[in-house]
Amino acid sequence: MKTHTKNGKEYVSVTTVLQLVSKPALVQWSANCAVDYIANLSPDKLNINDNLQKARTAYKEIGKQAMDIGSQTHRLIHSHIVGHKDQAASNAERSDLSVQNCFKVFLSWEAEKVAQNGLKWLKTEFEVFDETLCYSGQVDALCEIDGKQWILDFKCSKALYPETGYQLAAYGNCANIKNLAALRLNKETDKYQFKKYSYDINFDIFEHYLAIWHISKLGKYQY
Repeated sequence: MKTHTKNGKEYVSVTTVLQLVSKPALVQWSANCAVDYIANLSPDKLNINDNLQKARTAYKEIGKQAMDIGSQTHRLIHSHIVGHKDQAASNAERSDLSVQNCFKVFLSWEAEKVAQNGLKWLKTEFEVFDETLCYSGQVDALCEIDGKQWILDFKCSKALYPETGYQLAAYGNCANIKNLAALRLNKETDKYQFKKYSYDINFDIFEHYLAIWHISKLGKYQY
C-alpha cells in the first residue's frame, strides 16, 4: 500500500485506492503476453516444459518494462520543467528509444502550447492531501494555460482509461483546482493525446471508491 505522510500521519494514496477499479482489459492483455511469448520463440527453443512458466509470467516483465518507461519519462519531464533542460536532453539521448520518443512528444506538445496558449509551468511532482477524507497523492504538474491553472498528469500508456479522470479529480479536490487534463505520450509515434476531464462526476466516483477502500481495509469509515 502506497502512502504519503504529513505531520507524522500516513494517508493512503489515490493510486492505491484506485486499484479497486475493475480492469477487464488486463485479463486479455495478460493472455496476449503469454501467447506472444510462445509465438516469438525460435523453433529450436520451443521446449514446452521449459517455457510454459516463462509464458505464464511474461506479463510481469512486459508490465515492468512499461513502468520503467513511464518512470524514466517522468524524471526527464520533471528535470526539464524545473529548468535543467540541457541535462534532461542529455539524459534522454542515453535512454531507451521508447523513453526518447515520449520525451520528444512532450517537447513537441509543450512548444505548441507555449505558442498557442502561453503555457507556464507552476509546479511539478508535489504531494497533495485531503486531511478530512484521509487520502493523498502526488501530482505530476501544475501549469497555467490561457490564464487558468490546470492539474496535468503524464501518461505513457497505449490508451487513457476512466480511472485517469478519477485520479485527476482526487488531486483537484486537494488543490482546489477543477481544470484537469491528461497528456498521453505515444511511445511509438510522434503523436500525443491531450484529454480534459470533468471534475464533478469524476470526483463523485472517486469518493465512492475511497469509501469502499476505507470499509474493506479498515472495517469502518476513516472520516
